[in-house]
Amino acid sequence: MPGVVRSSINTNENVRIKILLWVFVFLTCVIVFKLFYIQVYSHERYKALALNQHWSKQQLKAKRGNILSKDGHVLATSQTSYRLYIEPKKIQNAGELSDVLATQLTKDISDDVKRANRYSYYFNYIKEGAQKDLYWYSIARYLTPQEKNELLKLDLVGVGFDPEPVRFYPEVSLASHLLGFVASDKEGNDIGYYGIEGYFNGDLAGKSGSVQEERDVSGTPILIGGHVSIPPINGSDIITTIDRSLQYMVEQKLEASVKATKSKTGTVIIMNPTTGDILAMANYPTFNPGFFTADKIEESLDKKDILSDVNLENTGSEELPKYAEQRANLAITQTYEPGSVIKPLTLATALDLDIISTTSTFTDSGPVEYSGYYIDNWNKQHHGLQDMTQLLEKSNNIGAAWVGHQVGASNMSTYLQNFGYGKRTGVELEGEDSGVIHESKNWVDIDLANISFGQGFSATALQVLNSFNAFANKGVIMKPRIVSAIVSDNKLIELEPKVYATPIKPDTAKKVTQLMQNALKLAELELKGYSIAGKTGTAQISYEGSYSDDKTNVTFVGYIPEAGNFTMIAKLEEPKTATLANQTVVPLWLDIAQELVSYYPDKF
Repeated sequence: MPGVVRSSINTNENVRIKILLWVFVFLTCVIVFKLFYIQVYSHERYKALALNQHWSKQQLKAKRGNILSKDGHVLATSQTSYRLYIEPKKIQNAGELSDVLATQLTKDISDDVKRANRYSYYFNYIKEGAQKDLYWYSIARYLTPQEKNELLKLDLVGVGFDPEPVRFYPEVSLASHLLGFVASDKEGNDIGYYGIEGYFNGDLAGKSGSVQEERDVSGTPILIGGHVSIPPINGSDIITTIDRSLQYMVEQKLEASVKATKSKTGTVIIMNPTTGDILAMANYPTFNPGFFTADKIEESLDKKDILSDVNLENTGSEELPKYAEQRANLAITQTYEPGSVIKPLTLATALDLDIISTTSTFTDSGPVEYSGYYIDNWNKQHHGLQDMTQLLEKSNNIGAAWVGHQVGASNMSTYLQNFGYGKRTGVELEGEDSGVIHESKNWVDIDLANISFGQGFSATALQVLNSFNAFANKGVIMKPRIVSAIVSDNKLIELEPKVYATPIKPDTAKKVTQLMQNALKLAELELKGYSIAGKTGTAQISYEGSYSDDKTNVTFVGYIPEAGNFTMIAKLEEPKTATLANQTVVPLWLDIAQELVSYYPDKF
């Protein structure tokens, strides 16, 4: 019996040993497989992780290029601001540091309740960040040098500053719609929006650099460790065609006119027709492009998200969208039915095709029917036999419709497109609209009649002014331009003027100029010492399929042939003190023109 027992015990021990051996073999295989997976199959991944732990990479922002007026004044530039950050691994007392930083960041807020709320917000945010297992944690951006120096005096451990450029507009709101503004996208990159900032963002932004350095386990740079630096490439400077003094004067007079006439908005553009240069372009209401950096938001709204870049879609402010509505450049984005300012173009088309002469006549004996609709003159008055000068003087709708039907739909459409309607001018500003002019094959008689006196199609103020440049420049329209040169890598790259279109013959331009001068003389619309060539426009605003009796867009486009090379358009939207152009927008145009011939005779 004892022998049998020993045999059973030996058998059990052998089984346990075999199981244990198989377990060891299995574990060894697992370990070998895991080592193979880590060291061979996942080599690159773990190598990257190790590099990320030992190497620190920091972006070096490029300095955004300047934007200058034609006379060398800086309209947009960059200043050095600072990003405040903490190094959590070096912080001993998170609560104490959070209290000090939150107090400093809110000390300039005058309202006690706002200061207390913002202090609580910063305190909690900084304390949370100080307790994270990180080497670097961003706290605030856009600190001024003074704010940075005040914090440096506190000698705080684990607190640092990174310099970074911030957009600055020395003239505040001057030429704001031309400049656009800079804000951040969702990735935190500074991007130009609207105007020159948007159109030339690639040139202005430059290219960011970087610096990589090897750090030890505590995050401190290793003195003899690796170091790789790629310097940033700063952005190019943009030289505009804008005359700073002229721009300022126009903006002041436009603002006064909009307020005096209680208009909704106003626009003025001044161009040199021989080059296409835009010398001034103003809209009112205006805005401060510096508002779209974090410090300006706090200044304007007492509300600031300095924990991240300013984002147009997420600023934490309900007021910003209302404020941001003013940033669109109405001169190129707002389309409207131009109205009677188109009548000289209708005459130019007929004259260029030799369909009429400057002495041709028509009979205005009452409303005229086209396609079942009647058209009439703006004041319901009728004048019998009239010539082309009288057509312009009295702004006669019946006469313009008659001329348009002599020309025909196909010719009228072709000439309007040659004058630049229905397509963008290509000016170097972001957001330009093309306006709308329908295909002539779909026109009926009433469409042709309406289009002949400026209704039934839409255009921007820049398109209207640019078409008049053909009369001031012997039948040639130059491409509108806002930038004359780019300075890149210390090299001046001049941008040459370009021909945009040649819609009419030089003789036609001369004839239409004379007709407009004669018409304005008859209307007793002159400037001291100068004869004006131009046309008013009072366009009723379309609303729900019909034209309003009391809401109008008023326009005056003109130039002074004897004074030099400039053309100007002034436009007011929905003036409330009066609805006619000669009572509202003409005084504005004359006021600015008087300044031009008095103080800027050598500019053109």
